[in-house]
Amino acid sequence: MNETTFQQGSRDHHYIPAFYLRKWCVDGKLYTFSRPHSELRDRRISVKGVGYERDLYALPSLPAPTQTILEDVLLKAIDQRASNALDAILAGSIGELGDSDKLAWGHFILSLHHRHPEKVRSLRQTWTEGYKKRLQDLCAEAALLNDPSSDQIRDDQGFGMLFNRINLSESVVAYLLGMQWFCFISNEWCYPFLTCDQPLIRTQDLRLASSYLMFPVSPNTLFVAVNTSDFAKQVRRMEPRKLIADINDDICIRATRFVFSNSPSQKQFISNRLARTKNSHSPR
Repeated sequence: MNETTFQQGSRDHHYIPAFYLRKWCVDGKLYTFSRPHSELRDRRISVKGVGYERDLYALPSLPAPTQTILEDVLLKAIDQRASNALDAILAGSIGELGDSDKLAWGHFILSLHHRHPEKVRSLRQTWTEGYKKRLQDLCAEAALLNDPSSDQIRDDQGFGMLFNRINLSESVVAYLLGMQWFCFISNEWCYPFLTCDQPLIRTQDLRLASSYLMFPVSPNTLFVAVNTSDFAKQVRRMEPRKLIADINDDICIRATRFVFSNSPSQKQFISNRLARTKNSHSPR
């Protein structure tokens, strides 16, 4: 991509938002673990220096003001509203969230699922390989595809519309809002929760009585969404050390490149579980 193309927008597109990772920071930095080769690599770094990929959501063939609209407008708005909701959740007010904070948190959860580099590349491919043809029969916005411009412009337009739609899906967010939300708070004597570059732990189908969605939102707080009170009781009754170990085990296995912590205390635990980087792309 031409380096001068993006002068009006950001270049470093964070798929793990800085406001989220800051909860693991000590003195402005967090511990980052990765395995680019055979040995585990660990370092302390600021949130701005990790969890991003250059031009990840860029639409380079479009006019300059809209090339970074997904990062600078869509995801920025989602993250700003979700940051306020997370502050309320960590203050112990998850049961008292207002409608706007609930909606903001629901959109943030949805964005975490779709904004990872692997998901973005898959979505671009999905669009290119045929979804744009199907969309012509589904929505009036498909008129954009009839513009007598290059395939790259049509692909950028289509991907931008598709990314916007799935991150603002009212039906999915409504379902998330209908689930029972609560937080599991760990004790001081337990190991802290870890997080990673793909932190959502969930069942494939969220519509079953036994379905769940959970992910750490701070070193001592796990956000949990379930469908039934009985299943919520099961989670609350779990022995804290076992729950934390199970969650951290899943976090390390789910990570595609990074595991994050507020301390180096679980380095060996992470080393035993974190696989070598799974793809040839180089997100930071």
